[in-house]
Amino acid sequence: MNSWEKQWPPTPLPGARVLPWLLDRPAPVPDAGTAGIAVRIRSRGGDVVQFPKRFTVGIDDRPLWWGLGRMIAVVEPGEHLVEVRGRLAVESTRRVRVAAGEIVELDFWTPAASSGSNTRGVLVPAPGKRRPGTGRYLVWGWLAAIALMPLLTLLGVPLNGFTLALLAVPVVAAVLAIWWKRRGDREYRVAASAEAAAEAGRNDAAGWFLGDAEPPAHLLEGTADGLLVVTGTHALERTRNGLRDRNHVDENGWVPWPELTVDGQQRPLSWQTWCYRLPPGEHDVTFTVRPPRPAAERFAAEQVTRRVTVTAGRVTRLGLHVAARVVTRSAYANPEAYAEITGFTVTTSCTARS
Repeated sequence: MNSWEKQWPPTPLPGARVLPWLLDRPAPVPDAGTAGIAVRIRSRGGDVVQFPKRFTVGIDDRPLWWGLGRMIAVVEPGEHLVEVRGRLAVESTRRVRVAAGEIVELDFWTPAASSGSNTRGVLVPAPGKRRPGTGRYLVWGWLAAIALMPLLTLLGVPLNGFTLALLAVPVVAAVLAIWWKRRGDREYRVAASAEAAAEAGRNDAAGWFLGDAEPPAHLLEGTADGLLVVTGTHALERTRNGLRDRNHVDENGWVPWPELTVDGQQRPLSWQTWCYRLPPGEHDVTFTVRPPRPAAERFAAEQVTRRVTVTAGRVTRLGLHVAARVVTRSAYANPEAYAEITGFTVTTSCTARS
């Protein structure tokens, strides 16, 4: 356990079925007839520094624990959606299948080339492999350019346009290396999603979870239907006693997955990407966004309907973005103490995606 994990250890939320699992100890054994999903929020040296980010782990749209390090969620055998959320948005979701008495181990970490304002982590089977970052390429490029300058001076080369272009070569090469690395990290994320889809099987005709991957070609083979691909994203703003709440995401900040109906028939949906096989023609797609569960009975849900046209043998894409604002009030100075939800507003936008 490193210093970050000591400062923010795994902390279960009230009522969560979890088992602690220290990194230097053997795995605990789940009760008979149950299974376990172990998620490690990785914070080891060499990974991208994301702190003071802290994360919340949920199973099947229920927040269970927050912090850094590793903990086991006790679940029923079968398929489950594992989700990691940051303070402001969903980081990664993965679909896994687990048998009775089995513990599936996942690592959550951030590929180094993704660092920046739009950093997102990814859930992968443990142990997740370390991927080198991009900053070193730019540093090496600048160092090479600086080293060339005195060398060219000693050789008597004049500092004209050609020389400056020559000095720019290592910098341009570094920028291209960064671009290539970031492209590789995007492919890594998609590959992890495709692997998760293969693990969970492809027999659910109501919908298929894709994560960051594209729909597989076989879903359109031997059928006159088309595919509707829906990507759900959300951004969260939280205030506590009138001030912006910068603490970990607790139950007050866990906005449930939107509910989806297509022509009045309910379909599975979560944050990230799903796809559905539909007959050609026009379809009414309705999304319902509900407040966090502690305030489910006090605030109305937001509903948006969009008519889409599905073409045989083609993919139609639809994006749902939910911007939610949760207002809380607490009589306690401790930022982790109980806070009551006093306001919930949400803005939804549903757009066609290319």
